[in-house]
Amino acid sequence: MDVQDKGAARNQVAGEQRTLVEDVIFSRNYFALEETGIGYPCLTGKAGPRSDRLDALLRVLADSYRVQANKWVKDDIKEWHEARDITSRRVRAFLNALALPEEEITGLLDELKGLGHGGGIIRIERLFVKVVPPDAPVFECQTCHRAHLHKGFGLCTRCHAPLPREANAQARDIRERNYISRRLETALGEDQGVFRLRCEELTGQTGSPADRLRRFKGIFVDAAPDSLIRRAREIDMLSVTTTMEVGIDIGALQAVYQANMPPQRFNYQQRVGRAGRRRQAYSIALTLCRGRSHDLHYFRYPKAITGDAPPPPFLTQDHLDIGRRLIRKGWLAAAFAGLRAAQGAGYPGDMLHDIHGEYVPVGSYFATGSGWQDLLREALERSIDTRDRLAASIGAGYQCRAVPTS
Repeated sequence: MDVQDKGAARNQVAGEQRTLVEDVIFSRNYFALEETGIGYPCLTGKAGPRSDRLDALLRVLADSYRVQANKWVKDDIKEWHEARDITSRRVRAFLNALALPEEEITGLLDELKGLGHGGGIIRIERLFVKVVPPDAPVFECQTCHRAHLHKGFGLCTRCHAPLPREANAQARDIRERNYISRRLETALGEDQGVFRLRCEELTGQTGSPADRLRRFKGIFVDAAPDSLIRRAREIDMLSVTTTMEVGIDIGALQAVYQANMPPQRFNYQQRVGRAGRRRQAYSIALTLCRGRSHDLHYFRYPKAITGDAPPPPFLTQDHLDIGRRLIRKGWLAAAFAGLRAAQGAGYPGDMLHDIHGEYVPVGSYFATGSGWQDLLREALERSIDTRDRLAASIGAGYQCRAVPTS
């Protein structure tokens, strides 16, 4: 798989994750986030009449499949820039019930655009979720019983009937009768209630992996143990790639969730073995088995992924690409080490706290007029004896192997 294929695969996975998030937030009727009484999606994260009206319009747009991550939305969704562009019957019926002039409707679309939702299309990654306390006011429609955690335009976002002038319920009332929130609060315990999770990504391309790992472990040098800074920055959940199999210490894990069944037994054990360490009394590992033959096999025979005999170790001796790769790596390392020593202070590879090491960033290497390509070519010629020594060492004992490779 080349870089382009990997990028396409990552984009596909990210798209699937956005679709799952959209389904949780904007699911229809009973399963929508706002119907649980826990919180609601919003455009700014701020409270106020104007924000509430925009958030009500957000819910109507979501009900009309105007969220980019929605699984029923096509890539060529028509954009709405003016009031006359709106073609959805549901949205048009809501706006007609409000009796808003065309200019004000266009102004609402402009406000959405200013918040990153151009064309009347909602981008899931630009939304906020406001979590409400148990005593938060609820305006429940007396016609269709849809729960509204803010008054919005004063009309029900589903049937367009007028909402009560005063709140006729509290969030705790909605939570007690909603299956999802009731199960959630039961699982968490009455003393914990609803709480937030700070989730971040950790991959081989993370800008500052050391800082992210420290915050995941709860290590802070500049924050008191009970400070708001610590509580806001500490990471509760990490989304990681398979790079975590190479032995990176991420601390004690309470749970491991895998989005698909790993390829082999040792991959599975390496991943789930991250949980339950350091005197933890309880841990859990969950694996989602997708509708593929590999995943379905282990779903039917779960003991095979932990109980099968491990594959015997082997040493590949006739794979020339491995030897060539080692030679090129050593040769490049020697060439860049010479360039680093010659330049001294200000070497581009030392300017960033990342994984470049003795190499220079790609942006610096290919910058117009940088001269790095010529400098590297000359450095490779000066260190050609390193290449020859590596070739002789790696190819020792094999006929016609101990020869330089370009």
